Amino acid sequence: MPEPDFCARVVAACADDALVVGRRRHADLSALGRAGVAALAAGELADDHLPLLEEPQSLREGYARTRDLAEAGPDDWRYVISAVLALPRAVFTALGGFDASLVGYGGEDWDLAYRAWNAGIALRHVPNAVAWHDGPDAAGRQGFAEAKEWRTEEAAQRAVDVVEGACCAA
Repeated sequence: MPEPDFCARVVAACADDALVVGRRRHADLSALGRAGVAALAAGELADDHLPLLEEPQSLREGYARTRDLAEAGPDDWRYVISAVLALPRAVFTALGGFDASLVGYGGEDWDLAYRAWNAGIALRHVPNAVAWHDGPDAAGRQGFAEAKEWRTEEAAQRAVDVVEGACCAA
């Protein structure tokens, strides 16, 4: 659930044709009830009134190390998560969009980000563009690490063909 200013903040960061990710925060939203969720959606609920859950440490560390992706390197596309992703339509189209053949949980965001980075598209993290996720990060779920590792290898294999193809000619 995006905070009221989420869209304005990520759209502003897309102005230079960047692929942008906001900040995904985690809370037990079911503990808030309808009134609490409505207050959160309206931007009327402070963090100290939320049943907060831990944000993924790997994302926090990655964003800090890359200065919010401004200094992203060859493997830093792994810090792009589609739950809080934005990019200009022309960039999305030039990259071929999400790969519809990737089925199941995960991988489509990394695949798109890998192709973007290799096509010279800037990656950006906007930490004050916040969207809330109900429940913990998926990394703690059984089988998630194995699935994401497989998706990483698959993204690297598939992206080379795309990057060398039409998306870079656009």
